[in-house]
Amino acid sequence: MVNEKVQKTLQDMYVLRAGLSFVSQQTDCVKKAKENAESEHAKIADEILFTDKEQCDKGAAKNNSDNKTYSEKLFDELKRKSGFYGESDKFGAWLGTEDSERCLREVLEEERKKKIRKPKYVPYIFLTLLFGIGFIIFAAMNLQACIADDVNVQFFVGLGGGIVCFIALVFSGYMWIEKRGEYIEVYLNGYNKKIKQQNIAYLERAISLLPQAKKQNEDIEKRAKEEFKIAKTKSSAVYKSIKENYGGLLDERDWKYLDLISYYFETGRADTIKEALQLVERETQTQRIIKAVEQSARFIAGAIIQAAESISVQLSAISSQLNNVMLMQKIQLDQNRVLISQGEMRNALIKKSNENSEQLMNDVTYIRNFKI
Repeated sequence: MVNEKVQKTLQDMYVLRAGLSFVSQQTDCVKKAKENAESEHAKIADEILFTDKEQCDKGAAKNNSDNKTYSEKLFDELKRKSGFYGESDKFGAWLGTEDSERCLREVLEEERKKKIRKPKYVPYIFLTLLFGIGFIIFAAMNLQACIADDVNVQFFVGLGGGIVCFIALVFSGYMWIEKRGEYIEVYLNGYNKKIKQQNIAYLERAISLLPQAKKQNEDIEKRAKEEFKIAKTKSSAVYKSIKENYGGLLDERDWKYLDLISYYFETGRADTIKEALQLVERETQTQRIIKAVEQSARFIAGAIIQAAESISVQLSAISSQLNNVMLMQKIQLDQNRVLISQGEMRNALIKKSNENSEQLMNDVTYIRNFKI
């Protein structure tokens, strides 16, 4: 009689664990849907700012200071403007909003106002170098005549011209080095009228894609919310059911110790819930609770498959009860996705056997507090 009572308590605790495992699986579904939505939002940013990226950046070399192309620098600038720097998913969701269009139009206007700076000093360097070489050659051609004749005007003209050109070359080079901070980007990036037109076309294209991005973001949010609703509906129904049916067996606050309590029953260390809770309290007071929970979880993981077969009747009863309740509520969702089968409960128990009851309760808390 005692053994039958212990066995019934054990079965009830495994049913309770099956319910928590199922809720934990719904938490996984929420997290996966959330992760997928974030990934899709991030892709939208790539599609708008980096599609045809190579063509957009063609002719514009990377800046030596930050090694970034125009589209990459624009991406960084917009992320700073949006306030979502380092959060690609939120930035992707931001694209398509009125604020994103305003920011892009500001950048476009700034690009249109940019003046094409003509390189200074560099032409002077080439000209003085060219003329200097010419004067030196001219002087060299008249060197022999100068030796024969003390006063050879052509030689001294060539020599003087070469000296003047050398001085001009040094001056132009010095000024170019001094001003290179102002013009280095012009020289290295080759920014010119063509590049400016490419940048403007790139920005106009990005702006034209914003309405499409808005619709894509809305579709992503709609799909994600549908997944959230189904998971929340299932988890709420299961949690409510196990609380009503097994809350009297074990207080909700002690469900995180479910594996440890089951372990005490399985090993014969306790015959009643009260005895098991006293042992839990003793482990808590001696600060051995973490090790005890881990040890019990390993033991229970091995016992779950056998237990899953013995609690099929209870799981079937719970799933029928849940489905009747949800159908009566006329849940406005895909009924085939909302209905819960006995097999789902059983599979959840087995698949979550590698997670201890404390981890399951963390998932329960997560989905119960999750806002759609």
